[in-house]
Amino acid sequence: MESRRIQTNECGRSAPLALALTRAAAELGEPIGLLDAGASAGLNLLVDRYRLVFGDAGAIGPADSPVQVECAVRGPGFSVPSRLPSIGIQVGLDRDPVDLSKEENARWLMACIWPGTGRHERAAAAIGMARRHPPRMRRGDMVEDLPAVLEEMGGCPTVVVTSWSYSYLPPDAQARFQQVLAEAGAARPVAWVCADTVGVVDRFEVPEGTASGDLVPGLLGMAVFDKGGVDSRSLAYIQPHGSWVEWFGTP
Repeated sequence: MESRRIQTNECGRSAPLALALTRAAAELGEPIGLLDAGASAGLNLLVDRYRLVFGDAGAIGPADSPVQVECAVRGPGFSVPSRLPSIGIQVGLDRDPVDLSKEENARWLMACIWPGTGRHERAAAAIGMARRHPPRMRRGDMVEDLPAVLEEMGGCPTVVVTSWSYSYLPPDAQARFQQVLAEAGAARPVAWVCADTVGVVDRFEVPEGTASGDLVPGLLGMAVFDKGGVDSRSLAYIQPHGSWVEWFGTP
């Protein structure tokens, strides 16, 4: 506790994030580049290697994947996309990325998972997957070093994902983060997919009514920066660990 920080990486969030990636790819084109800002160990970068199961609505991803992510669907009118979008490059950016090749780091990541949630077995399988297929990680500040990593993505349409990392930024850094995305979007389409606490991002309006659940719901939103303009919309309520999604429209 004296030498380490709380460091989590919830691969369960990959299910609702995958729905947002599908929406982004439909607008930006494929293959997309996936950049996880505040990526921890980069487990969510492996979204295309997981089996994502949305209850009776269906599933996407490799059927034989050792990582099975269950995400319940709430609300009517939901249909599972036929497939995940093609992902050309996957990069994670974090101030202190977790090197899972070291056993003590993997044990610490497991130790930071809340007890009694049934998430440990899935996390262990995701860690094993990351060891077999190490995600590309970059050490750096998720704001100041973001332009350089965006350049690394090349000219492909890029989706930047933040999942409960944006809210840790102070207000001036939050403004700069969005400015960086707007500047990058002037040259090529850039989508920002954000999962965070309701009300954290002003540009994502909260629909009337409140989703029910065992935790205060998170809000999944997407903003597309393109040629100096930005189109923002709220997509869904999600349970903070990804165990359910309440989509506001058709994914």
